[in-house]
Order: sequence, then C-alpha cells, then structure tokens
Amino acid sequence: MPGPSGKVPDVAISSIELVRRLEKSDASTHNKATTVQLFFDASLNEELDVLIEFVQQLEVDERDPRIYAPVTRGDLRAAVSACVAACRAKFVVMLQEHKRDVE
Repeated sequence: MPGPSGKVPDVAISSIELVRRLEKSDASTHNKATTVQLFFDASLNEELDVLIEFVQQLEVDERDPRIYAPVTRGDLRAAVSACVAACRAKFVVMLQEHKRDVE
C-alpha cells in the first residue's frame, strides 16, 4: 500500500503539536485549515487501514446454528441475513478491542 502523499502532514505528531506549529506559521488561514484537514484525513486513513485489516480476517463458522439452520431449510435469504448479523457482531467486538488497544 502506498504511503501518504507528501502533502499530508506527518500523523506521528499530535494534533496539539500541529496547532502549535500552525499558530507560529505565516500561512494563510485557508492553508492552515487545509493542513488541519489533511492531518485528520491521514489519521482517519490510518485507522481505516487497521479496521480493514481486521475485517479481512473475519471468519464466520458456517456450522453456527443461526446460519446452518436456514441453509438446511433452503432459506438462502435468512442464511445471508444470519451471516451479515454474525459479521456485524464480530466487527463490533473488533472495534471494542481496537478502542481498548488505542486507549
């Protein structure tokens, strides 16, 4: 995956440090606002990359009764709904674990 563009500020610095640097800068208000926006865009992209990695590792056990039962009845719509519900539940757990890791 390519790294951030040269226009994106280094996300390793804190947002407080970025604001301090911008306060001392001679840049226009527009350029300062753009820099802050790019900083947070880069931070969000970093978080999204972590979450995408988690989602790509999702595995659903097809033997789960909530999924297996509709499949054996031939109710594919219910099976898909059960898979979606299982993925959502696992994703919520991953988000909670990620939040704990970040804190």
